[in-house]
Amino acid sequence: MSSLTCSEARIHLDALRVLKGDFDEAYREASISGSFLGKHEVQQKRVFFEKKSKALQEMFWSDFYVSKPLESVEKKRGYQSEEVIEGRTGAVIVLQVLPDGTIVAGGTNNAVVLYSRSSPNDKYVEADYLAGHEERISALQVLPDGTIISGSWDTTIKIWQRDSSGKYINTETLFGHTEEVIAIQALPGNRIISTSYDKTIKIWEKTSPAGYREIESFEASAEGCVTAFVYLADGTIISGDSEGDIKLWKRNPKGVYGVAQEFSGHQNLVTVLRLLPDGRFVSGSYDRTVAIWKCEASGDYHLLDRLPPVVDAIHAVQVLPDERIVVGFGLGHIEIWQRDSTNVYALVETIYYRGREDVTALQVLPSGLIISGGEDKKITIWDGQKVE
Repeated sequence: MSSLTCSEARIHLDALRVLKGDFDEAYREASISGSFLGKHEVQQKRVFFEKKSKALQEMFWSDFYVSKPLESVEKKRGYQSEEVIEGRTGAVIVLQVLPDGTIVAGGTNNAVVLYSRSSPNDKYVEADYLAGHEERISALQVLPDGTIISGSWDTTIKIWQRDSSGKYINTETLFGHTEEVIAIQALPGNRIISTSYDKTIKIWEKTSPAGYREIESFEASAEGCVTAFVYLADGTIISGDSEGDIKLWKRNPKGVYGVAQEFSGHQNLVTVLRLLPDGRFVSGSYDRTVAIWKCEASGDYHLLDRLPPVVDAIHAVQVLPDERIVVGFGLGHIEIWQRDSTNVYALVETIYYRGREDVTALQVLPSGLIISGGEDKKITIWDGQKVE
């Protein structure tokens, strides 16, 4: 199936909302009349709606939800601070961007905060403040339909969806982890994968309109805990842990996850894992390095390249379709690396906001804009000049 564009996705969602409206209207009429024919019509509309909904979900999972890099990003140089948002996020830990350009941020203020602007020439303003977690927000995922999934140090995962007025409400809270949630990712088939300081990886599935339930859980680190992971389209899970080790998890013939490969990737905690378009993956660490790993024909990975150490611990990494790597780390630094004519990674630009603290979150948009968040409680929008 060909990939959906954002505009095509919106058309499908609008059509699904019309079907939902038809179902709701038929349900109200049947509830009032109590007629058998009315109830039969409701059942038919429900089946049709669920069939269309499932087909649309499959398209979304395939095109958006499985972790993969952007299809294209404008190449820019000479980045400068275009805008600084000083909102109510607290120290920024995680950043995401909704399809409409709204920035979704989580941090030490225990809330998910949304920032939007009416046009590219306007300033960002707070659009919504999602309170409900009791501790800091440590993980975020946004879905094409606008759903937001948040994980917190309060051990819970919350699902946020827009109500009929367009305001976000907490529609569900998932309980199961016994310690702080570290990372989350949406998976095909209405599932969520999460990891926590309790050393487990859990998989949740939405099995009914009532919500999600935990369907699988396994211990992923005997010594430390899993601090980063990425889920591949074939079901493989790549995890990094607090000891600097990286593991590949695959299902055995009985369908149970087990370690297929384990290697020492870093000398300190693995903070981030990202996929490159050709199947390689990138890891960043508190040991101040970024490593690039390649999969061989045997299915095993080996170290392909390692960037020179930066000046402080790495907190955030984004990889771009042309293989550029954007790295955020301590002391307010962002670096952009790309391969030179000899196929060796070289530093092409350093973005440094003097006086700022650690850069802890990064997003790169197709337009080439870089959005960063840090311990200084600020979100910065960076823009540069297009490179022809």
